[in-house]
Amino acid sequence: MLREPHVEEKSTAIDHAHRDLGMTHDELAALLQISRAISLHRDREALCAAVAGAIEGLLPADQLMVLVSGSQDAAVSIYDVHGAEKVYASQEIPDDSVAAWVVSNRRPMVISSPAQIRERFPATHRHLVGAGMQSAVVLPLLVRDHCFGALGFLARAEGAWDNHPRRLLDEIAASVAAALDHCLGYEQLQRLGRELTALLDVNVSVGRHLERDELFGALAVCLRDLLPTERFGIELPIEGDRLQGHLLTPRSGMTEPTRPTVLPAPGTACNWVLQNRQWMVASCRDELRERFPITFEVMQQENMQSLCALPLVTGERCRGVLFFMAAAAGAYGHLPRSFLEQVAGAVAVALDDCLAHEEVRRLRDRLAAENVYLQEEILRDHNFADIVGQSPALRRTLSQVESVAPTSSTVLILGETGTGKELIARAIHDRSPRRERPLVKVNCSAIAAGLVESELFGHVKGSFTGAVTSRIGRFELADGGTIFLDEIGELPPETQMKLLRVLQEREFEPVGSNQTRPVDVRVIAATNRNLETAVAEGMFRQDLYYRLNVFPVR
Repeated sequence: MLREPHVEEKSTAIDHAHRDLGMTHDELAALLQISRAISLHRDREALCAAVAGAIEGLLPADQLMVLVSGSQDAAVSIYDVHGAEKVYASQEIPDDSVAAWVVSNRRPMVISSPAQIRERFPATHRHLVGAGMQSAVVLPLLVRDHCFGALGFLARAEGAWDNHPRRLLDEIAASVAAALDHCLGYEQLQRLGRELTALLDVNVSVGRHLERDELFGALAVCLRDLLPTERFGIELPIEGDRLQGHLLTPRSGMTEPTRPTVLPAPGTACNWVLQNRQWMVASCRDELRERFPITFEVMQQENMQSLCALPLVTGERCRGVLFFMAAAAGAYGHLPRSFLEQVAGAVAVALDDCLAHEEVRRLRDRLAAENVYLQEEILRDHNFADIVGQSPALRRTLSQVESVAPTSSTVLILGETGTGKELIARAIHDRSPRRERPLVKVNCSAIAAGLVESELFGHVKGSFTGAVTSRIGRFELADGGTIFLDEIGELPPETQMKLLRVLQEREFEPVGSNQTRPVDVRVIAATNRNLETAVAEGMFRQDLYYRLNVFPVR
């Protein structure tokens, strides 16, 4: 049967310890009381509070300082002994502090007065003076010959530790070190459990989505609690040395479509991460001002201070960059890098699958659209080889065809209806380097005004009433080939502006989409109208006319 030892037995145990450790009965009783107070705690906060409460009345301390180096949580904590309340916490361990010296040298230090350390340890001097403390003793926390922190006792009385028994302080430090090491081990197990659960959630959430909006919506939910952040997302490289950013920060608890933005890649931290496949961590935005002015400007506008950016690498390719921003400075000083690399790997695989699925779907839809278009062309009766005639005007026209066909210049064919403008367009295409790709014809006058943009640039599902599916436009269908815009003078003004953008920027946006798509198309236009007169009357854009009239054929 187990029983509590009698008072006589306790006294005998203390007597033996007194002889073994060379400590007085009172000192041993104090050490035993402190050991009992901290022996059952697995939570660091509760342990430190228990130590602060246990030393009240046993030591001449008014504050307790606990430092754990390399911790992801608060590295320095200070407690008021009278009430066992935390009064200070920080992740920073100043190099000019006594605690940093004690950890580095694994030796204790006794401070008789603040003036003693004013020059050598200004950080500790500032705290002592600010807190009204006059003396302190700081001891290393050692476990298995490894120093992982420091324990400090601070007093309002000057010289309080000058003659205090060192053996008792050393034993208290050893007991606290053992208990704190146990707490840190338990914290690490808990952290690993949380990380494994989070990694599983990420894999489950993103592994089943092949649609971009669905994938990014799932990422917005499962990534928002991984790091302290007010703004996070993914940057993807796009044509024109630019980055398309997908902001994943949800405005509410509900999944919502991402908000894409486009920025020039040079001058951004994400572009550096993309090119070098390395992490980028900044504790304040001023660190980025010179190297990455665009990132600095964005963070300044959004009132962000900290940045963490990770490359999304699959195989030999870097698909994009996962970034986190926080309003607090130094938010990413202690990161679980191994865990975040696994998260980035899972996101990269899901993103790679999504982008590959988009490419396959785009090629499939384009092939289907080309097939439909070619089937329509087969049904038409064209005899393109025979352009009959020997007139000087026709020979001059054919000479122009031979001259312009090998180039990539935009061509404007002018002539009355029925004069064979389409045959000239086909002759130009057949003699051009693009002849292996399709010549796509669009009769601008035969399309209803409200459907011209959809016909030329395509549309996404739900962009307007009746858009039950997405549809590829004629420009995307002609990518790599030639598009023949017959009766160009009939285009509505708003469509003229979009056509001008395609000619200038070589890109367009489908109706109802905010995603820019690059396109490589040669434009051959034809009209039976006098476009100069239309320009003068305000019916046709002058800048578009100049873009089309690069090489006129009459």
